[in-house]
Amino acid sequence: MSTLLILVLVIWFVRWSTLGWGTRGSPELAAAQADEIRRLREEVDQLNAQMLRLGDEQAFMMRLLTEGSAPPAAGLPPGGDAGAAPETEKTEIP
Repeated sequence: MSTLLILVLVIWFVRWSTLGWGTRGSPELAAAQADEIRRLREEVDQLNAQMLRLGDEQAFMMRLLTEGSAPPAAGLPPGGDAGAAPETEKTEIP
């Protein structure tokens, strides 16, 4: 998030410095800049919401992964599989 903020500030500074000193004070330019700032704020808010959502998803996935590595349920032999058929002795018929 901080990288995004730094990037936005650098872009804003570059645009501000390339406009030149003579164009400042124009009402049309001030309105255009206000619209651009409003648009940038909305985009930053949307990115922030997406970052929060991704953080929630990552926490959920980590919880699933840690719960999935729990020891096997009681009553099963170590390394046993609940769906496996029990082994039986095979007898040969002469």
